[in-house]
Amino acid sequence: MAYDSCRKALAAVLENQGLRATTKGGHKAVEEAVRAQLVPPKKAELDGFGWMRVLRNNTQYPSLEKPLAGLDDTLLAQGFAEDIIVMARTVLDHMPTY
Repeated sequence: MAYDSCRKALAAVLENQGLRATTKGGHKAVEEAVRAQLVPPKKAELDGFGWMRVLRNNTQYPSLEKPLAGLDDTLLAQGFAEDIIVMARTVLDHMPTY
């Protein structure tokens, strides 16, 4: 849930500009599009989202070679989610609406 809230907050930043990630590229496309606009000033927040995206994928589509999310990961993801939602809200407050 923390990951989905971040993904939707970042998608809102794109949608505010009239942009939308396509099904090709999916969740990674959202990260890459926002990263292209907001890094370096928001690199830490977006690195957290990248970590969550990979871990969510590993957990949702498990294999023996990839780690699954645990309790510590969940707590860390919650903190990243709070930071990303605040960042998205701040960015949206300063962007023109299209």
